[in-house]
This record gives sequence, C-alpha cells and structure tokens, in this order.
Amino acid sequence: MAFAATKATAAMAGAWTGLGMSGFYAWTKQHPWDGGPAQVFGFVVVLLVFFFVPVLIFVFGPDDGRFPVRKLPQVALRGVFWMLSASLVLMVGMPLVGRYAS
Repeated sequence: MAFAATKATAAMAGAWTGLGMSGFYAWTKQHPWDGGPAQVFGFVVVLLVFFFVPVLIFVFGPDDGRFPVRKLPQVALRGVFWMLSASLVLMVGMPLVGRYAS
C-alpha cells in the first residue's frame, strides 16, 4: 500500500498531532513526573508518534530520502494545512484539557 502526501492527509496528521499532544498534556497533569529519565523517554516517544512520524509521512511524503526541492511549494502548502489543523484542534482541546485535568 502506497502512502500519498496530500493536503487532506496533512490536515488529518495535524489533527492527530493536536489530539495526541493535548492528551499527553492531560495525562501529565493527572500523573506528574519527577523529571527523571522516564519523563524524557516518554516525551521522546510521544514526539515520535504524534509529531515526527506523521509530519514525515503525511506532510513531506514518502520519497527516496532526498529533500524534495522541486516539490517545495507543495510541501509548504501541506505544512500550512498541517499547522492550521493542529492549531484548530489545540485551540479547542487545550481549554477542555485545562478544565478537566486540574
């Protein structure tokens, strides 16, 4: 199955990022960490799952490993869709999380 990076997949990846990061924030508000290595490891895992992997797959797109210079306008437009979607989800999610997580 081939993946294609489109504006719609970039927007869905942004929503995934917003939901995952606000959920992680809510979880850390309910379960405070002591700042040790477990916190660093957990944050790295959350960044991989909810930020880096979706952005690499659904914004940059599967490619041969080179930076797609000739496709930079399309990548930038998908990045705008990702940012708008993540921002919209976080604008709705963070006040709710702040209300119920405290």
